[in-house]
Amino acid sequence: MSDSRPKTILITGCSAGGIGAALALRLADQGHRVFATARDTRKIPSHVREHRKVTALALDVTDDVSVAAASIAAFSDLLIASRGRVVNIGAAVGCLYSPWIGAYSSSKSALHTVSETLRMELQPFGVTVACLVTGTVATRFHANEGEFSLPAGSLYADILRTISRWARGELGPDQGSVDDYVTQILPDVLGNSRGGKLWRGANAGAAWFASCWLPDYVLDKLVVLNQGLDKLTQSILEKKAD
Repeated sequence: MSDSRPKTILITGCSAGGIGAALALRLADQGHRVFATARDTRKIPSHVREHRKVTALALDVTDDVSVAAASIAAFSDLLIASRGRVVNIGAAVGCLYSPWIGAYSSSKSALHTVSETLRMELQPFGVTVACLVTGTVATRFHANEGEFSLPAGSLYADILRTISRWARGELGPDQGSVDDYVTQILPDVLGNSRGGKLWRGANAGAAWFASCWLPDYVLDKLVVLNQGLDKLTQSILEKKAD
């Protein structure tokens, strides 16, 4: 799928402020036929939804029935016939570990494994699969976060404010813009790069180096910076001293 002819592309997760919506618009502006999906199509930006090259569709990727209908019944034959490409958006935190986001990191780690397995399974059919291990991108990921709280008697009550700031996205490394990220991944989406795991986005290179080359004790010290765990350790020691 490396030729320059217009392509037909299905993108899941095209709500406003995210990577999907920005990617859909960029591809449509380039003349590609885009199917932009979201659980509620009203959440797809109107300028994307109404683009002449875009068809907005309702799709809930947590609904196994609708996913099976879309991916197996509707698209699998087309994907194979066109020797197409599957691109999954992973995350660097799926290859590293970081306090407070264990569930999210685990989901991305699972995605990486599924994507790499799918790459091998679809190779005989001429379909390539890429997993974009994404660094830090300034999306609306934290936009719907409510007031953060901890259960009564939590062991982490002393650092509630720090955890809350992480939950709201106020702490952490600098983030790249969505537009810059989309520019970087366009060749990956259009099939002009190899498949497999590709590290993309701000801080992705540093995350790759850390995950591949740093020993755990060094990585631990870097990861827990500004996470509040050093303060918690100090607080525990002070209480024991009392």
